[in-house]
This record gives sequence, C-alpha cells and structure tokens, in this order.
Amino acid sequence: GKEVHHPQIEMIKGIQGIGVEDKPSRKVAQEFACYDCHFTNQLDHDSKAPTAAEIVANDKCSGCHTDAAKMEANMKAQKDKVKAQLDQLLPRLETAKKALEEAKAAKKDVAAAEKALGAAITDITYVEADKSLGIHNPEYTDALLKVGAAKLDEFDAAMK
Repeated sequence: GKEVHHPQIEMIKGIQGIGVEDKPSRKVAQEFACYDCHFTNQLDHDSKAPTAAEIVANDKCSGCHTDAAKMEANMKAQKDKVKAQLDQLLPRLETAKKALEEAKAAKKDVAAAEKALGAAITDITYVEADKSLGIHNPEYTDALLKVGAAKLDEFDAAMK
C-alpha cells in the first residue's frame, strides 16, 4: 500500500484511496479552510475540533447547521460507526500481514494477495490516520472502509 501523507486535507479533498472514486467533501465546494472549523478561538488559534454548539454558532456554518442537538447525535453516530469498523478491520490487517510474511517465507506465490493487502492497508489506515472518524468526509470514509474490507476478503481468498 501507499502512505497517505496529509490524511486530513486529502480526506476533505476525497483523494488518494485505492479502488475508491474521488469524492470531495462538501466543505471543498464551500471553500472551507481548516481554520474555519478548527480555530474555535481566533485569539488562541486552538486548532481543536469544534463542538456541535460551536458549529451552529459559527456564521459560516449556521446556514446549513441549525440544530446543535441533532448535529451532536449525527456526529456521535458517525464516529461510533467508523470506530466499530476500524476495531474490526485493523486486527484483520495485522493478521493478514503476518500471514503474508509467513507465505513469503515459505516461497509461495502471493502476488495477488499482496496487491489486495496493499490496497486494504492504504484505505483502512488512511481512515485511521485522518483521526476524524469520518467527520471530515463521511461518504468518502464509508467508501474507503467498504473497499478496504473487500480487499481483505480478496486477500483471504487469494491466500487459500
């Protein structure tokens, strides 16, 4: 797999996955910059993730985001879903890496399995490295994890 060098900005742009169609976040079309969301205190340049209440209070956000309670619930659901997926997929990646190394040591032909695992590593660890648990670009995150899981299934089939 390839390393995604700037996972947050690339996630927002919806680029760099393997086997996943590019899908920019709506924030790209609206010309948001990182500081529009993450400098919740303009005096301190705190760079923290804003709360739903802070988003609703932000003039740039309040045109679309008007209900802080609903937004908080949606953000929690998104984060919980992605965390649960990562909790399943990351151990599978580690198991697959070990199996690949063992097969290579046994001089088995693992080219197809290695290609599938490389794609899975890129897509799954990309989501992990972004650290937003899907908040930066929910649709692209979902696509990356779906393809990553499929590539792990492809790896398993190629190793049989």
